[in-house]
Amino acid sequence: MSEVELILLNNGDKCTVYTIQFLGDERHEFDKFVSKFREDSELNADYRAIIRIR
Repeated sequence: MSEVELILLNNGDKCTVYTIQFLGDERHEFDKFVSKFREDSELNADYRAIIRIR
């Protein structure tokens, strides 16, 4: 089983958002997710829809 570290992404009045990072990885999982959607032309429209919701 891999070990992970909890990473704080955003701490707001109504919610706090965390992601995980596997020990030994250079990037956390949220960053990997964003990169995958931004770079994949098929998924890019979905990524833009998610960003608009923010």
